[in-house]
Amino acid sequence: MSKSNNNDKIEKLDNQHDKIILIVEDDPLNALTIIKFLDKTYPVEHAATPKEVIKKCKNKKYNLVLMDINLKAEMDGIELMKYLKENIYNYEDVPFITQSAYAMDKEKKKFMESGFSDFISKPYTKNALLEIVAKNLSLKN
Repeated sequence: MSKSNNNDKIEKLDNQHDKIILIVEDDPLNALTIIKFLDKTYPVEHAATPKEVIKKCKNKKYNLVLMDINLKAEMDGIELMKYLKENIYNYEDVPFITQSAYAMDKEKKKFMESGFSDFISKPYTKNALLEIVAKNLSLKN
């Protein structure tokens, strides 16, 4: 597939500019990269700590959460995702995509069994991220 055809495909998949994405990432450089990958297509917000994520989710409904697994905090990504789904009104059906460098099949299985909607392995390309986000948002329409 040529580069322009692939970009056309991404634009068609991502024609959902009203969908707000929360990026949960504690590494500032990774967060900036993800924001740059997504912000031309989707409105995005960022939170670096579980406390910040919980506060944001209590005050706003996000359409998708892109969650880092290794948060250097009191909760990891799995614990935080479960907390949000169980304790924040209207988050039980929000797609949560985990992003992790842990890409072995047993880790992927663990993430999916814990309640994540999808998984993307770090490092990833802009197109790979846009495709997985679009796929998960379209499942909720």
